[in-house]
Order: sequence, then structure tokens, then C-alpha cells
Amino acid sequence: MNKVELEAKVEALQDEINFLRALYDTELTELQNQVKDTSVILELDNSRNLDLNAIVAEVRAQYEDIANRSRAEAETWYMQKVSKGEMCRIEKRFTY
Repeated sequence: MNKVELEAKVEALQDEINFLRALYDTELTELQNQVKDTSVILELDNSRNLDLNAIVAEVRAQYEDIANRSRAEAETWYMQKVSKGEMCRIEKRFTY
């Protein structure tokens, strides 16, 4: 390819770029006009029917369950300590 052919090709590509830019600008303007004329109605429903009494009751039930388990563990531990102490006293009584 010689210089004249390359210059013609460059000019053709520049013309195509200019055409595509003009087409892009036209389409962008049309889309902006369509969006400008469009109205959006947004409706929010924030009425969450929270039953606070049920939530409090559930938390209370969970707390009572934890407390009952802790109480049972403490009683078991205490009974083990008492029975070990009782066994020690009985052993001491028989060793004398």
C-alpha cells in the first residue's frame, strides 16, 4: 500500500468514527428525552406488624431455659461436692 491509499483509508476511518459519534449522540439524546418524560411512582410499605409481646415472651422463654439449665448444673455440681465430702467423713470415721 502506498501513502495515498493509507491516507484514504485513514480518512474513511475518521469519517466512520465521526458518523458513529453523531449516531451515539443522537441516540443518547433520544434516550435522555424518554427518561425525562417518564415518571416513577414508588410506594413503600413500612408497616411491619411487629408483635413485641411475642418477641419479649420468646426472649423470656430462652432466658428461663438458660437459667434452668444453669441451676441444674449448679445443683449437680453441689450434690457431687456434698457427696464427696460425705464420703470423706465416712472414711475418716472408719479409719479411726
